[in-house]
Formats: sequence, C-alpha cells, structure tokens
Amino acid sequence: MESIFALVKALGNNNVGGVVKLLKDGLFEGSGKKEDYFRSLFKGLESIESEQFTAAMRQFGDKYGNTMEQMTDKLMMKAPPVLRQFNSDRDIPVVHQSTCSTETETELSNEHFH
Repeated sequence: MESIFALVKALGNNNVGGVVKLLKDGLFEGSGKKEDYFRSLFKGLESIESEQFTAAMRQFGDKYGNTMEQMTDKLMMKAPPVLRQFNSDRDIPVVHQSTCSTETETELSNEHFH
C-alpha cells in the first residue's frame, strides 16, 4: 500500500477525489456502495497522508473481507497503466495466479542453455 500511496502523492492526487479516481476500477469493482464507504473514511480531510491512507485501506478491507495483499493484487490487475508502470519501475513483485508455474529454477536455467 505504501507504493500505491507514493504514486497517489506523486501524481498530486492526495485528496479524496484523486485517490478514488485512481483506485476506482480495481478496488470498488463498480460498486457505488463501496466507493461511498471509502470516501466516508476520509470525511473532513482535505489531503491524505500515508498513515491515513493505510488505515482507511485496512478498514475497507476489514469491511469487505480483503487483506492488504489481496487489495494490492486487485489494484495491480485492474490498475490504470500509470499505476502498473509505477509498480514495475519500483520492482515490487505482483504474483498473479494465472502466471504461476511449477517449473523449478533449474529447469528454467537449463532452457537457456539448450
């Protein structure tokens, strides 16, 4: 979540509207109810700091049954291109179930030498 907030801040979106816009597709999944709840976690704040963002994400996850890791994965899978690029630039691994493999490191290494 810290890397996501760093992007939010770098893009100048450390207000509620900017955060909601950036996270909309991945986190709220088209649910106005989820978006409204998320906005309510920042009621009265003009700008959002990292601790507030992380606390709100934790509360959101608790209410909707998601861990921080699950929410990060959702955000990365459905994120706008700028967020995915930021994630890859920071070398933060995102594991997607569809890309998991049973090949061992040795098997992968051997493929390069044959």
